[in-house]
Amino acid sequence: MVFDGRQPGYSEGVDLAEVATHLVAFGAYTGCNMDGGGSSTMVIRDRQGRAVVLNSPIESGVPGRERAVANHLGVFFR
Repeated sequence: MVFDGRQPGYSEGVDLAEVATHLVAFGAYTGCNMDGGGSSTMVIRDRQGRAVVLNSPIESGVPGRERAVANHLGVFFR
């Protein structure tokens, strides 16, 4: 689950209590806050193998611009 923020009129972000509420509502048993910043990006691979960004990250005040980061967490399944 990814929450966008810092984008008035689109997404104001959430605090940790709100994150917990959303996780429980979606049936999560446990959760872990991995990143609280604008570099959070959720991506899927479409049927043609292309990466598709599902949320709206923000970098330098530009919504939709991904931040260059040196690490990531990938989850793959069939």
